[in-house]
Amino acid sequence: MNKKISFPIAIIIVTICALLVAGLALWQYLKLQKEKLEILEIKLPGKETLSKDKEALKGIAYGLMDEYLSQYKSSDIPLEKRLKSYLIEEISIEPVIEDCFGFGVQYSVETFIMPSDWLAGNGKVSGNWVNHKSQVGEIIKEGDNYKIINMGTARAAPPCSQLEEENETADWEIYKSTLLGFEMKYPPGWFLYKEVHNISTVDPEDYGLPIETLKAKYQETATIWWERTGVQSIDELVAERFSPETNNKITSDFNIKIGNLSVREIIYTCKDCKDIYIPEYDGHTPAKEGRVVFFPVEKDVFYLWLYYSNNASKAEYYIKTFNQILANIRFL
Repeated sequence: MNKKISFPIAIIIVTICALLVAGLALWQYLKLQKEKLEILEIKLPGKETLSKDKEALKGIAYGLMDEYLSQYKSSDIPLEKRLKSYLIEEISIEPVIEDCFGFGVQYSVETFIMPSDWLAGNGKVSGNWVNHKSQVGEIIKEGDNYKIINMGTARAAPPCSQLEEENETADWEIYKSTLLGFEMKYPPGWFLYKEVHNISTVDPEDYGLPIETLKAKYQETATIWWERTGVQSIDELVAERFSPETNNKITSDFNIKIGNLSVREIIYTCKDCKDIYIPEYDGHTPAKEGRVVFFPVEKDVFYLWLYYSNNASKAEYYIKTFNQILANIRFL
C-alpha cells in the first residue's frame, strides 16, 4: 500500500530546497563580487607614460570595460540593450606600442529580456545570461585619459598598427597638386618627378651615368605614377591598360574601401611584357608587375599605379609603401 507524504512535510521539504537554492545563488553572487573587487584593487597609473607592467595595463582595461558595461544598466537604455548585471571574467594584454596597447576581454552579461542585442557576436546563453562573451580592442592614452578604440570580436589588423604606421609616415615628404586636386605623402628614398607625375626609387641625378653603371646600381626599381582624367571611365581605362597586347595578366580585380571611398584595385603580373604607347597621355603603359587603384573623383577618374621590376626582392616593401600612401591620400 502506497504511503502519501503529509501536506505539512511536503511544505517543509519544498522550503528546505528553496533555501538551499537561494543559499547557493547568494554564495555564487558573493564569490563573483569578491572576484570583481579583487580586480578593481589594481590601481590605475597616473599621468606617466604607459607602463609595460601587465597588471597595471589590466587595471586600465578593466576600468574602461567596467565603465563601458555599466552605462548599459541605465534606465534610459532600451530593454533589448539594458543589462541587469555583468561580470568581467578575464583580461589579457598585448605589447605596448607608444601610448597604445591591445587587449582581450571575456565577460558575461545578464539581460532584462530575451532575445537581446547581447546575443550578437558570441557567448553561451543560460536563461537571461549570455556567458563568456569575448572581444578584442585597443586602448590609447591621450593626455591624462585613456579610451577604447576598434573593439570587436576579431582583429582586422595587428593591435595599434594604425598608430605604428602613422609614426612610420611622420617624417615623410608631402606632395600637393592643385592641378590634379590631391595631396599625398611619400617616404625618404623615393624621388619626386613632378613633370611626369611620379615618384621613383631612382635618383634623377643618376640618369647622367653610363647605362651599364646605372643598371648595376639599380638592379631593381619601383615607380608610383598618378593621373587624373575625365575622358575615360574606369572600365575603359582597365580595358586599355590591360589589353592583350600588353601581356599584363590581372590576378585580382576587386572593389575595396579606402577611408570613406569605394575604389577599384587591380593587381597584375607580367610575362614577356611589352611597353605599349598610349597616345592620350603621350606615354607607355608600364611593362612590369604591380597594382593600380582607381578613384572616382567627382566626374573624373584618378588613379595611382605602382609598378616594379619583375620578381623584385623588395616587392613587399614597395607594396607596403604603396598602401601607406593610399592611406594618407587626400583630395582637395
